[in-house]
Amino acid sequence: VLVCSMFIAFLAWWLLRRLAAEQDKLTANQLALVMTERRAMAGSLASTVAHDMNNILTVGCASSELLAMGKTLKPDQLELVNDINDSFKRMMDLAKRLSAMGRAGTKMTLQPNDLRQVVQDEVAFARRHERIKDCQIQVEAPDSITLPLHPPIFQNLLLNLLLNAADATQGKGRIEVKLRQ
Repeated sequence: VLVCSMFIAFLAWWLLRRLAAEQDKLTANQLALVMTERRAMAGSLASTVAHDMNNILTVGCASSELLAMGKTLKPDQLELVNDINDSFKRMMDLAKRLSAMGRAGTKMTLQPNDLRQVVQDEVAFARRHERIKDCQIQVEAPDSITLPLHPPIFQNLLLNLLLNAADATQGKGRIEVKLRQ
């Protein structure tokens, strides 16, 4: 009787431990499901906001393009309007990417790009930024470097790095961008 009682007690203890472990797993899975639902909702909200931003930016972009087509602007004014238009287009691209990220199953594709050209274009764009305009930016790169990348994401990354470098030099330093094979 004692052995049988011990066996039943051990079996009850073992079953209770398994039940507690299963309950812990269930709680963890429920928490993961709630977090996934929150991320999905945040993605959906981001997609909606990005879509609305894109609609507003389209008006600004179209207006700056119409202004640039006019014959009344001086060359320096035309350059400023073109800068505004470039900024609108980049914000529209950012809004489109944000909107796409909110949709399920969207994948980012990488395409072969000339990294030197992408960097030179971004440096030219960055030179017009208030925090960078007084910095000396030097680009050192081989004639051609082809890499698979997504230019808008890389451009944002490089712009942020350039802004950080400009801030580190109080907006008056020398910034070197070096590309290597």
